[in-house]
Amino acid sequence: MNKAYAGAGLVFSLVSTTHTTSTDWFNNAAPGTSQQTAMKNSLRQGGANALNVYTVGYAHFSEDFATSLILL
Repeated sequence: MNKAYAGAGLVFSLVSTTHTTSTDWFNNAAPGTSQQTAMKNSLRQGGANALNVYTVGYAHFSEDFATSLILL
């Protein structure tokens, strides 16, 4: 991100990473829902100058992962 926004004079620094498990948020935190609002209010860190990134979801590797893996 620093490279992409260098021309705008913005600098990003990773300050911390947290992991939270919530079945309610996982299943119901869609845009505009009370679960999304509760999640963001609970997890938000920093002030107006802090970029908080939230991900809700899961990852799945295909069953043929070993044969489809491409290393770059």
